Amino acid sequence: MASSRIIFDAIIIGGGPAGLSAALALSRVRRPTLVISIPGVRRNAIAHEMHTFITRDGAPPSEFLATAEAEIANYGVVKFESGKVVSAKKLRDDDFRVKLQDGSEYSGRKLLIAMGSKDLFPDIEGN
Repeated sequence: MASSRIIFDAIIIGGGPAGLSAALALSRVRRPTLVISIPGVRRNAIAHEMHTFITRDGAPPSEFLATAEAEIANYGVVKFESGKVVSAKKLRDDDFRVKLQDGSEYSGRKLLIAMGSKDLFPDIEGN
């Protein structure tokens, strides 16, 4: 259990395509950023290939994530943390405090929630 004394410019909850795109943009302008995600938990966990994602059509999702994380890591300003966020609170001014299930806490000036999409399929007879 660790607590961060670093105040990140941004904390991103979600390490999928949306969260990683935001992390790449922030890393290119040298903003210290924290990306928090749960390893192995993905919206497309049952998919073996990605589709309709430019330049990655047919690629395994794990390959996409590994490539994205490696590109972001090249800038040296993004920290990746594994864990489940259990609370996020706005503190004074524009600061936020995020707590993980293991008790770790992190502070950031901005909070981006880039997760939580769920596919809802209609109840159609015969499917």
